[in-house]
Amino acid sequence: MDFESIKKKEKQKRKEKDFEIEKKNEEKQKTENQRDQGVSDKNEKQKEKTDLEIERTKEGKEQELELKLDCIFDDSPLGFERATNEEHKLESQDPLEEVNLGTIENKRITYISKFLQGELKEEIIRMLHEYKDCFAWDYDEMPGLDRELVEHRLPMIPGKKPVKQSPRRFAPEVIEKIKGEIERLLKAKFIRTSRYPDWISNIVPVIKKNGKLRVCIDFRDLNMATPKDEYPMPIAENMIDAAADNEIMSLLDGYSGYNQIYIAANDVSKTAFRCPGALGVYEWVMMPFGLKNAGATYQRAMNLIFHDLIGKFVQVYIDDIIVGSKQKEDHLSHLKLSFERMRKHGLKMNPLKCAFGVTAGEFLGFIIHQKGIEVNQNKTKAIMETKSPSNKKELQSLLGKVNFLRRFISNLSGKTKVFSPLLRLKKEQEFRWHEEHQKAFDDIKGYLAHPPVLAPISEGKQLKLYISANDSTIAGMLAQDDEHGIERVIYYLSRMLVGAEIRYTPLEKLCLSLYVACTKLKYYIRTRDVVIFCRSNVIKYMLCKPILHSRVGKWALALTEYSLTFEPLKSIKGQIIADFLADHSRETKDVLYLTTKPWQLYFDGSKHGSGAGIGLLIISPEGFPTKLSFATNKKYSNNETEYQALITGLEILEELGARNVLIRGDSQLVIKQLTREYKCLNEKLIEAKTRVVQLLNTFDEVELQHILRSSNVIANKLAQMASGYKVSKECFERLSLIEGELIPYLGMSILNVGSSSQQDWRRELIEYLQNPNSKVERKTKLQALNYVLLNNELYKKGFDGVLFKCLGNHESYIAMAETHEGICGAHQAGQKMKWVLSRKGVYWPSMIKDCIEFAKSCEECQKHGPIQKVPVSELHSIIKPWPFRGWAMDLIGQIHPPSSKNHKYILVAIDYFTKWVEAIPLKDVEQKDIIDFIEDHIITRFGIPQTITTDQGTVFTGRKVAQYAESRGIKLITSTPYYAQANGQVEAANKVVIGLIKKHISNKPRSWHETLVQILWAYRNSPRDATRTSPYKLVYGHEAILPIDINLQSIHIQKQNELPSEDYWNLMYDELISLEEERLIALQNLVQQKEKIEKSYNKKVKMQRFRVGDLVLKIILPIDQKSRYLGKWSYNWEGPFVVEQVYSSNAYVIRELNSSASKVINGKYLKCFHQRMEC
Repeated sequence: MDFESIKKKEKQKRKEKDFEIEKKNEEKQKTENQRDQGVSDKNEKQKEKTDLEIERTKEGKEQELELKLDCIFDDSPLGFERATNEEHKLESQDPLEEVNLGTIENKRITYISKFLQGELKEEIIRMLHEYKDCFAWDYDEMPGLDRELVEHRLPMIPGKKPVKQSPRRFAPEVIEKIKGEIERLLKAKFIRTSRYPDWISNIVPVIKKNGKLRVCIDFRDLNMATPKDEYPMPIAENMIDAAADNEIMSLLDGYSGYNQIYIAANDVSKTAFRCPGALGVYEWVMMPFGLKNAGATYQRAMNLIFHDLIGKFVQVYIDDIIVGSKQKEDHLSHLKLSFERMRKHGLKMNPLKCAFGVTAGEFLGFIIHQKGIEVNQNKTKAIMETKSPSNKKELQSLLGKVNFLRRFISNLSGKTKVFSPLLRLKKEQEFRWHEEHQKAFDDIKGYLAHPPVLAPISEGKQLKLYISANDSTIAGMLAQDDEHGIERVIYYLSRMLVGAEIRYTPLEKLCLSLYVACTKLKYYIRTRDVVIFCRSNVIKYMLCKPILHSRVGKWALALTEYSLTFEPLKSIKGQIIADFLADHSRETKDVLYLTTKPWQLYFDGSKHGSGAGIGLLIISPEGFPTKLSFATNKKYSNNETEYQALITGLEILEELGARNVLIRGDSQLVIKQLTREYKCLNEKLIEAKTRVVQLLNTFDEVELQHILRSSNVIANKLAQMASGYKVSKECFERLSLIEGELIPYLGMSILNVGSSSQQDWRRELIEYLQNPNSKVERKTKLQALNYVLLNNELYKKGFDGVLFKCLGNHESYIAMAETHEGICGAHQAGQKMKWVLSRKGVYWPSMIKDCIEFAKSCEECQKHGPIQKVPVSELHSIIKPWPFRGWAMDLIGQIHPPSSKNHKYILVAIDYFTKWVEAIPLKDVEQKDIIDFIEDHIITRFGIPQTITTDQGTVFTGRKVAQYAESRGIKLITSTPYYAQANGQVEAANKVVIGLIKKHISNKPRSWHETLVQILWAYRNSPRDATRTSPYKLVYGHEAILPIDINLQSIHIQKQNELPSEDYWNLMYDELISLEEERLIALQNLVQQKEKIEKSYNKKVKMQRFRVGDLVLKIILPIDQKSRYLGKWSYNWEGPFVVEQVYSSNAYVIRELNSSASKVINGKYLKCFHQRMEC
């Protein structure tokens, strides 16, 4: 096809398009003439915003009306012509009447609702006259916003060079129109002549729908060089909800929008643009449309102007403003406050696009009124009049328009899923529109013919969330009862299942539906109580029981921030619920009743000291497993726990619609009691058994099987995980990887797994290859295709034809030992071992797993392993809620050089609450010194404390100190060795004391004992970060008199000297009364600071727990201590040790193997010891 024919076709298309536009304009004009006082056309700029939104939605970007307004062809009006006709009026659902704020000769028109009557109407008109300076009927009346408030800046991305676009040619008639627009802009002082600009953009003339020319600027190059302004734009849906439910409102629109904001003086030259012919080059003084970040700048200005009114009765989205009032009586005051703010900042409104005192109007593309939110008929009309798509692009355009109204459409994903194959078509594939596509399109049209009215949220009432899921979609409906008790819809949502989600079990799909609904509606439900309704009661297990495993557990954990309760949907009340359930009916519901294969349930219970754990493995007839792990704080016996596990599993199967059930458990008592082989005499077990029998009667077919514990491994491990028992990493990985796989070996056949693991895995393959006619399992025959027998040796075929010799259990152990720790072994990690062995041409099935386990269990590797710096337990702060109830004590020293009086130590104590520090220098430290210090510096001054915390130094833990503490009723608390953090309060004080001594001794290092008193005085009178006040004030109720107060005669001293004696004592008495309040504030600050520290610290924690009987290795302490014999090659870890006792504070009592001596150590210095199983 030649160029001329292409050009003709393009020209013909443009003619047809222009004809359609003219026809639509004629129909629109005809409709307007028939209206009484005309409900005006849609605001042109709002239409163009919506078109932009739909186009972006077509590209698959779901945006919540978040207009960026930084495109090149932004069709928003530049204000070239004065709006004088009906087409520029803001759309209102009320009929409007004109109000003249000027004279008969010079009319200044704006609009109010025709429904306004009496005094309110007169007051609004009077107010409009009073504040008519807040409107602009011409550009001369628009001075622009103050630069100190806002101005638009154009920063540059480093490295971006200025661009001068090449000149473009225009037809002579277009140049004349451009010249007229430039003259108007110059007259309005929006632009000025530019000289020597570095950046030059081109004009892009655009023909408007009314046939007039609009001049846009191609700012693409400039926008690419400008960084994005991350100023947050309002969430449109939240603003729409907030604007609804008003009895009366006024709709306003900024006059010439962006042109009220100045460009920063240094950036004006960057906006230069070239005009055709001899018109020259100009630059923008005021902010034009099309600049990147222009929308953010305008929104920032609006937020600064109306900052304290937004959210109360004002809503602002860029230049669309709505002033709404819940009651008519308040509207005048709300309008007055808004006008005062506009007058103060010089913001001008377009009077011809304003409507005052209306009961309903358009805001951000939707109709809002007191009863709720409606779809704009222009939106539905655009869909209803759309012809059936003939290509992929037209289908995307259609779905973009429909998606804009997704909030109003129940099960939109289900209604449009038939279009999914068409959207996935490639360019070369043919687009075919079939009957099912047309039927779905017609269904959407039928639904939009009578769309629902969505209700705004009412405060103080609980929300209702209905959820549903079927094979390919999930959906939700948020509703709330109105003042009459009638349930009304707030929000519809739905989503297609993608990827692996389609293969989820019905239970998981329902849980996913709840998770997605809560995530999408978090702005609505986060601060409110929500009741969840669902046709299946399975969802209650997600909300009521702590699920600790699989993806369902992750979803349940994410939902803990919401206040959710579950109620079964026992009856359908109201049409909206009936419609929702009809839209989300399960297509394959009856399949559950037709299946011949049974559902399999493996159950187990695990009892522990503070509760019990339940483990369930449910396998669907199709072979898909679901693993569930629950924990409960109720104390059950072992048999009661087994019954509770079975009851939970049966309830879930009942909700899944299972009819044929195979139940397997390793509790012989439970199974035999249910089959009536054993009698049930225990009262609690009788109650549990009765519940089980009731559940069993709901199924059509039930089979009970008792299996060995070795055949119930998965359920057993899940129960142990829930109850807190340690599960091996290998088992944990197996439980994680089994998700989504078929499990044909579960059940009675699993008895062979233990025995087969001890046999030579090669035997069956060798026997079959030697005698192919022998009877073997089909699985063996398939496996044999990958093997070959040479000289009675089994080899595996590689992908590239290389043969790998197959090794048995003993041979593989020798190969790993030689590779890892043999003569040429380098103690490699498991993955590298496997690589080396593969290069040597050997193979066995569990090669990678065995290599990892072998390397992990190497004692040399474990003892030379690196020392982890990551904390292994959460931080638990010590908070004493009142002064001098708890002290922390520590010793600094031995100090070198000693003081001039031969002091070598400093004994330090600090009060946990006030942070008051006591310290004395000591020559030697004995238990008597500790006792004297406690008696003289703590008890006789501040009273007997409740606790004193120290480390495990012998002077603190000696018999004399213990006897003294017991005689005074003091509880001595000791921290674990080498864990200063446990006594962190006094350790922090030590650092401060040492730091202050260093700064005071100057060049007299042996005088540190003389400065100790001054240092304590300074410390006590300095504010502490934790309490935000000084220890002195917390103890005595007022600040101390310092030398600076005396020398400078501070105001504090002057006021005291001027006070009469009686007033002085009254003032001191008031200070003592307020001391208690001061201490409570300090306690609150202390708690907040501790919580902040804990939160920061706990983010880094990698939890590590050990149980009694575990084998562990201990770091050789002190860290970095080297052996005299090994020197640089010393071990980092020693052991193994066995854990004998566990404390709640992550401390453990450990004992070396073959020894009776034990020691206390913090878990920070321990790691698990992996024993190697010899082959």
